[in-house]
Amino acid sequence: MQLSQIKPIREGITHIEAMAIGDFIDAMRNFEKFEISEKIDGSNLVFGYDEEGFYTSREGKGQQQRFRSEGEYEIGYQTMYRRSAHLALEKVLPLMERSGYLNVGDSIEIEILYGPLTNVVPHEGDINRIIFLRPITGNPDIKKLAELLEGHKANVQLKVPFTLDGRTQQMRNEAQWWEFTRTPTVDGDEFVQSEAFAQLKVKLSKLESFLSADSGIAQFSNAEAVSLPLNKRPEGIDVAQWKECKLKIKELKKKLYTIGEDGKPQGFVWEVKEFLLNNLVRKIRSEFGPAIADGGWIEGVVFRNTESGEMFKIVDKDMFMVVKDFLWQVRSDLSDKPKSVRTASSFAGELLVGLATSLGHPDLGTFQAKRILRNAGSTPDEIIANLSKGSKFTEIQSYWVKFLQQMQGKFDKILDKYNKEKDSKELEVHDRVFKYDGEVHYRTLQTFNVMNEMLDDMLQKTKSANSITDLYTLLVGRQLSSL
Repeated sequence: MQLSQIKPIREGITHIEAMAIGDFIDAMRNFEKFEISEKIDGSNLVFGYDEEGFYTSREGKGQQQRFRSEGEYEIGYQTMYRRSAHLALEKVLPLMERSGYLNVGDSIEIEILYGPLTNVVPHEGDINRIIFLRPITGNPDIKKLAELLEGHKANVQLKVPFTLDGRTQQMRNEAQWWEFTRTPTVDGDEFVQSEAFAQLKVKLSKLESFLSADSGIAQFSNAEAVSLPLNKRPEGIDVAQWKECKLKIKELKKKLYTIGEDGKPQGFVWEVKEFLLNNLVRKIRSEFGPAIADGGWIEGVVFRNTESGEMFKIVDKDMFMVVKDFLWQVRSDLSDKPKSVRTASSFAGELLVGLATSLGHPDLGTFQAKRILRNAGSTPDEIIANLSKGSKFTEIQSYWVKFLQQMQGKFDKILDKYNKEKDSKELEVHDRVFKYDGEVHYRTLQTFNVMNEMLDDMLQKTKSANSITDLYTLLVGRQLSSL
């Protein structure tokens, strides 16, 4: 099977606030039509079976390489969960093959919970989890596979990097345990039978009354008016009237969804979503996490219509995004690659744009690099030759050495500052307190370590460079090789 034939992953699970208003009301009125499941805050992976055999990949994230063995992965912090999950899947591969539920051409999307904090939402226990989400290609019986592997545990031995100070990296062998399961479902019946659901129906009745009322625009009800596209004038409304009608439509839409002066969502739809967050999502304890009282929470829930298969999700954006921004702030400030020279505010941005600027092409230090490279020629040699015309290798090399040494000094100051301030970093959201401790601190140290290793590597390779080609390859070698 060609990689181009693989179905897009996560193809459009609509946020509840983005649903058509009729679908929104129908869903809220008919909870019994939906299976509700926890939205898992893990890492995405695909595994499958093709003509060459078993593989794992990140095809769902646009990375097309398929890995046939754990040893094909580079050893690093970012690949630990993939390497370990690959080994765990290999342990149960004979069982899956014998079952007949996994065959050549089949691939499955899975979510990985690795360690106590894969991303933002905490998980409990000393066991990692492989969660079956959905088939991608072929006809794997994902339900039967999950049932087959439910309760199975796999132990793998993995060589992993670790750091204690954010500067130096060491290696050790770890025994890691895995279990296999499906996405946990949420008991929607309990909510339907609650007083909260009765309150929800009252809110929906108010919304329905608003929608059925006359909009004052031609013969349209409010429901019809808010559904009108503003870039297309309806028949029966002349040009002069249409300008005023568009203003009325915008005001009507504000009654459904708008942001108040305090920055908080307002309007009928937002009000219903916030009600569901408070009375459903924020009261759910993750099957994989600690109790809510002990800091457990979930990102949101996914509704799937058991008849049509259509899905929508309710995500606690207010909490999840605020917490994510807080817990990832130091890592982002350190390692985010800039989209443009103007937005190069991170340490990595300053580093890469600084090096690229000395070459006369600042955008090579940003996500614009591939565009610059493509426009410069058709082969790596031609591209570098065209971009480096007039460059003085010795002067640029000398500048790079001094600049990288300066950035090493700046790195040391940033790390020292972080260590002094980390204990005072604190965020309170919805009566939950988040700090830079435990796994958050350790993941932050990993990012420091990666950056320190990169600085050391770039400095040594700059010193040993023999030509301008070596410097270009050091800065944009990966982009060149992938053109």
